[in-house]
Amino acid sequence: MPDGITDFRLLRLRSARVIDRRAGKGFPPNLPHLPTSSRQDERIGPAFRRLARVFERGEDPLVLQEDPSGLAPERVVVFEVAGSVDKMANAIRSVPGLEYLGEHSSEFPPDADFFMVDQRRGKRGQRRDDQLITSTVYLAMPDLQALEELLGLWRRFKASKQFDRGFAPWRDVFKQLKELRVWGPKDRVTEEAILDFQLLLTAGPTSHLPVEIELWAHARASARKRARERIVAIVVESDGSVLHQSSIPEIAYEAMLANVPRQTIKRLVRRQEVQFAKCNDIMYVRPQALASPLRMADQLLPHSEERPRERLAMELAPIAALVDGLPVQDHYLLDKRIVVDDPDGTEDKATVSGRSHGTAMASVILHGDLTSHQRTLSRPLHVHPVLVALSGLAEEQFHPQRLVVDTFYRAVKRMKDGTGTSKPSAADVFLINVSLGDSRRPYANTISPWARLLDYLAFRYQILFVVSAGNISEPLSVSNHSHETFERASEPQRQESVLHSVKEASHNRTLLSPAEAINVVTVGACHDQFSVPKYQGSMVVDPYVDRSLPNVSSAIGLGHLRTMKPDILMPGGREMVSPHPQNGSLAIRPIPPRGAVGILAAAPSRLGRLDQTRFTSGTSVATALATRLAHSVFDALMDTQGYRVLSDVDPQYFAVIVRSLLVHSCLWKKESAEQVAEIWGPDQSGRHESRSDNVARVLGFGVPRANRIVTCSANRATMIGYGKIDSGQTLQHDIPLPPSLSGLRVTRAMTVTLAWLSPVNPRNRRYRMVTLELGKAERERLGTKDRASHQSGYYGTRRGTIVHERYDGSAVAEIRTGDYLPLLITCKTPTGPVDDPVPYGLAVTIEADGLIPVYDDVRTALTVPVRP
Repeated sequence: MPDGITDFRLLRLRSARVIDRRAGKGFPPNLPHLPTSSRQDERIGPAFRRLARVFERGEDPLVLQEDPSGLAPERVVVFEVAGSVDKMANAIRSVPGLEYLGEHSSEFPPDADFFMVDQRRGKRGQRRDDQLITSTVYLAMPDLQALEELLGLWRRFKASKQFDRGFAPWRDVFKQLKELRVWGPKDRVTEEAILDFQLLLTAGPTSHLPVEIELWAHARASARKRARERIVAIVVESDGSVLHQSSIPEIAYEAMLANVPRQTIKRLVRRQEVQFAKCNDIMYVRPQALASPLRMADQLLPHSEERPRERLAMELAPIAALVDGLPVQDHYLLDKRIVVDDPDGTEDKATVSGRSHGTAMASVILHGDLTSHQRTLSRPLHVHPVLVALSGLAEEQFHPQRLVVDTFYRAVKRMKDGTGTSKPSAADVFLINVSLGDSRRPYANTISPWARLLDYLAFRYQILFVVSAGNISEPLSVSNHSHETFERASEPQRQESVLHSVKEASHNRTLLSPAEAINVVTVGACHDQFSVPKYQGSMVVDPYVDRSLPNVSSAIGLGHLRTMKPDILMPGGREMVSPHPQNGSLAIRPIPPRGAVGILAAAPSRLGRLDQTRFTSGTSVATALATRLAHSVFDALMDTQGYRVLSDVDPQYFAVIVRSLLVHSCLWKKESAEQVAEIWGPDQSGRHESRSDNVARVLGFGVPRANRIVTCSANRATMIGYGKIDSGQTLQHDIPLPPSLSGLRVTRAMTVTLAWLSPVNPRNRRYRMVTLELGKAERERLGTKDRASHQSGYYGTRRGTIVHERYDGSAVAEIRTGDYLPLLITCKTPTGPVDDPVPYGLAVTIEADGLIPVYDDVRTALTVPVRP
């Protein structure tokens, strides 16, 4: 055995085999109570009656445009229905002249017309006001012929007439229709955008301000071209200029960045008539994306250690990339350890002393927290800069003349495909660190273009993006406390008060784009660090005693369709808070690191020194630590000393295998989960899944236990599996069972983590095109029939692209040599068939209390044929 290699390495599962299996029918969906057809006529009829009058009088159809809220040609129509309607997209396309633009999910509270009906035993048929109603928003753009057809369909519904073949979904639309309206100025310029514009107006006396304009992504290229031309004309007529345009059809993204006169923005903020707000070609108008700042200490410290002694294997290609700010390339800790590809000439624009973000992230990925004296990664780090440290700006920002979505698209394409005649700049990279977020785009039920891009690129190139959840810098109001009582409170009391406050403000502390992406690992920052913190300064309070809780500033979930977000938590420093009065009550504000609080990383110096370091904190450094952990996992599995678990694995599986292992060791801390569940609730019986979801929005899957990821022990065996699966296919992996557990009443557990990267449909409300389901394995064979407590609920782990389950128990099981547990994986495609099979990664751990040779049993079983 080579030096330094444990006897208890990870084990390889045998390849899965295809089995015949009939899909179950599943449970019927819960549908809300719906209003009567006469009530629908009262609610929805007026919109159609106004439309009918134009056709009946033979008026010029252009009069429809005079009513800003009326149905009119080339004006996007919003159909919000309670629940969803099967084959609605096809029904929209079946109407001549009605263009389907997309759909997304939403929720609304119950009212007199729509409410959920209880299906629980003993309460069946009763009204439930404790549940929001899930709805689907369908978006379509009609011409005059389509409006006339819609009017005819509505008349058929009112008269209870049969619908023609292909049009039947419209009957359900009108029955379930919550709202029918046009996409108007308040949709294009949201209240959140108005607030951001107000802040932008106070930033400085510039005559023009950068504005991102998102267009409707028409299916036809000619329609997209005409829309762009019309909007360019509007910008020019308003004395503005277009700086950049981007079209990425794969994610339904059409956008431009424009410089718009300050006076135009002022009118926009006052909701006065502005062409941007009226233009039917525009979906959204918002300020240019703003990178969330790095939380860092003011004090610089010289790097006191000798240069890291580990040899950098320059002959090895980078497998990890940092898309971030430009680091100080000659820094003592980075020199000859990073490979910079800078096609946009960022170095010519960036001041050296301002290169904080990229320098810190590169340092943390390569070296970890400098106070922890960890080994330096042996491979170089590929760096593609996208932030610019401009002279006079306090913080690095995205390129002032480019859309960040397009910048990321070009960066990854350049790495994997090259450009023109150029070769790929980093063809072997499958880990990409994104310690960035758009502080002007918090998640609000609709997936942002940046998140859609990462999801598309992740599947297209089988890349694991490691993404920051985002930092929330706004003060947090703390009720029932004065300044004195908060400071004097015991640590447990203070923690409880802060958690209650986070819950009350949770709607304002959501993930920052692109953290809601489903194919990434989203990282929050837990209230922990490697070194013992030394506090500096007065008026500083530690809000938490529990180090596994997320920092106060760390954005919380859930994600799209209540997917598990953040996925994991990593140390982000012991973030302190400063209490201060606010509007007659108490508020706490997260403060930058002081003293030795945070993660120590390389830093630039205004004096040109190349050995400076600084403490940083927040989700950015937590994400960099997660990328480092993923890199270390890969290194361990590909150990160059000849003990390689993945030595013959196709690189297309690297991302999904490492992704499964990052989550596999996570487990909720019992005390943390119980306290969050008690505070968040709900406390009614039968609401376990809702309570579990609320714990997950705070803790994700938990904090990875790094010491368990790539090693086993005498009583614990972890197995790795991988493969590809086609639509509708079911595969079976055979999990060997340890005969040494036979007949014993000892506690044992089995943990299963399944990860994949799904193709996505940006126009479909379900978005995720591939769902992999774990069958209910015969876990009683191992004596672990019960689902372990203090973990995400059964349904909570099935909404994204990671399934993570743990089962435990102490039942006596009879296990013979050669026995195995069949683990089934089924591929479902809810949005329609997909062309290519989907790669997946699987991690399974069997463990037991006591001196039981689980590992030896499993290893032996994997070397002999399976008994059928």
